[in-house]
Amino acid sequence: MSPSRKLIITGLVLVQVLLLVGMVAVLRPVSFGGLNAPFWPGIFRIGGIEVREPIEEKTVSIGEGPEVIIRNDVGAIRVEAGQTGTVVISGERFARGFTREKARERIRDVVPRIRTADNRVEIEGLVSARNRQQNRIDLVVQVPEESSVTVDAKVGRVRVGGLDGNLSVDAVMGEVRVNGFSGNLTVNAAMGRIDVVNAVISERLRLNADMGSIEFAGTPGKNNRLDAGMGSVDVALPPDTALDLDVQVGMGSFRSDLPLDATQTERSYRGKLGRGEPIGRMEIDAGMGSVWIRARS
Repeated sequence: MSPSRKLIITGLVLVQVLLLVGMVAVLRPVSFGGLNAPFWPGIFRIGGIEVREPIEEKTVSIGEGPEVIIRNDVGAIRVEAGQTGTVVISGERFARGFTREKARERIRDVVPRIRTADNRVEIEGLVSARNRQQNRIDLVVQVPEESSVTVDAKVGRVRVGGLDGNLSVDAVMGEVRVNGFSGNLTVNAAMGRIDVVNAVISERLRLNADMGSIEFAGTPGKNNRLDAGMGSVDVALPPDTALDLDVQVGMGSFRSDLPLDATQTERSYRGKLGRGEPIGRMEIDAGMGSVWIRARS
């Protein structure tokens, strides 16, 4: 590895660590149970009494192929395939206080806001800024299977399943898991891993994890790019897949269980993956981690 590349990677590590420390100091999320339970270790939990209650379920009528935008600053987001013609919003809200009365007072500031325009639904989990350290809202959104969905999550994990369309996810602090998806997919995770399984990409795949690993298991599209700044990349493809391949590995190894005809130069591998005519192109860049391409069983 060249000295300049080492310097760039070292700088990236320092920047990401400082960013993580700064965000924890500002947000200091606490007591993530329910949908978020495995995400935060106990060191972020503070004292007091927590109250929780379900969100009143709301149903919005919508046309075919709707656009659904979901934002949540503190809490988990789960998106599921539901009925055609409706978007259903449910979930739970949580608040913590030194007394039960104080917690119940704070929970009134934790509400979902829903706005509609044309064939678009916008859902936002609102948590009062003055009580953000004690409160959160976990959203469950059922959308028509054929939808265009955008998810913006600040602190909390994201789960999406059973959709067919366009999906874009931005997550700051929390892992992202997509299971059973068809269409075009973009996922950006600043601090958290990305897992995509049972996916069929129609044209475009973009997975970017600044501080976390990436796992993709499915059928790629014509244009595929996976970037892991600090983490490994694990790709499971159908055995008969053929792609033009470009792999960059900064500090790690590269392994392919599929047939590979590639030229290696320093830490890069360029060539053809699989047999037959390539159906598209896949680019993989792992700054601090290994890359493994394997046949999907």
